[in-house]
This record gives sequence, C-alpha cells and structure tokens, in this order.
Amino acid sequence: MRTHEARFNWSDIHLNKECERYIIEKLKQGFPPQVISGRMKQENKPWYSSKTAIYDWLYSMYGQKYCKYLPYKRYGRKRRRGKKTKRELIPFRVNISKRKKLTRYDYEGDAVVSKRSKYALIVIHNPKTMYGDIRRVPNMKPHTSFLSFREMLSSVVAHSITFDNGQENRLHFHLKVRTFFCDPHAPWQKPGVENMNRFIRKYIPKKKDIANYSDKFIQEIVDKYNNTPREKLKWKTPNEVMKQQKLFRNKKST
Repeated sequence: MRTHEARFNWSDIHLNKECERYIIEKLKQGFPPQVISGRMKQENKPWYSSKTAIYDWLYSMYGQKYCKYLPYKRYGRKRRRGKKTKRELIPFRVNISKRKKLTRYDYEGDAVVSKRSKYALIVIHNPKTMYGDIRRVPNMKPHTSFLSFREMLSSVVAHSITFDNGQENRLHFHLKVRTFFCDPHAPWQKPGVENMNRFIRKYIPKKKDIANYSDKFIQEIVDKYNNTPREKLKWKTPNEVMKQQKLFRNKKST
C-alpha cells in the first residue's frame, strides 16, 4: 500500500478507480488540484497524488472532460512566453533496433500534413501485404492521432506498428500492439508507408488544403491503393492477400 512518500503519477490515477472517483468528486465540489492533493495527504489516503500528477491526469485523454470543473477551465498547460518550448521526449519509446524481422502482422504509421491547414491524414501500412489505410483528422494532437491509429489497427490483425518521432505519437503506449520508433530523421526505416504517402500525394498535392477533401474522397484513394495488383504480391491486390491470409477483423473490404 502506498503512502505519502510513494506518490501516484497521472497514469496510476487512471488505473486506480477509487483514487480517480475521489478526484472527480472533489473537482465537482469546486476544489482545485492543490486542495485535492492536500486533502489526500491530510486524510492519509494510500493513493496520495501531488497537484502536478492531478494536473497531468486532467490534461491527459482520461481527465480532459473534467477540466471544465477547474476554476479557469483550462484544458492544457499554459505556455510561457519569451522562452523556447522544450521538446518533450516520447514516453516508453522503444527504438526500431529492438524490432524483430517484419511479418505480415507488423505495420508502419505516419502522418501526411498540410502547411495550409491544421487538417492531416493519419496513415498505416503493412510492408508485407502492402495494405494501407487512411483517416482524415482535424488536428495533429496526440489524442486525435491515437484514436485514428486505434481505429485502423482494430480492423486488422496487428502485432506491432513503427512510428517516427513526431509528438503526435506520444500516446502510442495505449495502443494494444507493440510500438517501435525510427531513429531521428530516418524516414527510410519505414519505407512502405513512405511509398504510400507518395501515392497519396498524387491525389492530394503538398500545397493543397487537406480540409477541402472529403472522407469519401479519402476512402476512394484507399480503395484504389488496396485494389491495385502488385508484382511483389505475384499480381494479387493487397485486399486479396489480406482476405486470403485472414488478416481482417470484422472488416468488409472491396
């Protein structure tokens, strides 16, 4: 059992439902995090959490909806003016050197962005079956990217996915697959998804606003990509290979 000396961090708060319920109840009573932390200590709670841990939990995907109970209803940390923002490291990052030989269950992930818009495309690609999928998203926030990757990976049999080091991938450890990261500035380490990105750019050039392309149009790109025969697949299509090898989960492919 934890004491004051063994404080909970934000992920511990989410995993301990009693602690999470206590914080939510106090927030609804109008208590700010520093007061909640102080009450925990005063009441000798075994899951004592510092005010920093409570703020971290609030600003995570699990606590965002309770930020409305904060006195200033802030949904993220306030940036300091006049100083460069320190780039945060990706938590629980495992380098690609730890990845074993690729199999049909391994994927690569990436994002296609536009300088003219906050909209982006979240992309996954399987180097062995050459199957790919795309989701259009309104921003590149970690939670937004995480939801798209989770949705796409849930439709296929996937054991791992390899990312670059973009901050949009910070929530990778919540995906139910192993995750790996390329070396900095080494996109060639995930060549399959890079090739798919070039295919996407034929239909959505770099200088175009992604917001102007509908989800239907994006799906047409996906269908064209997955229904094109490939020499590497002995002139079968990615969709055909995925179906033959039973790599779809409850997905109707065309």
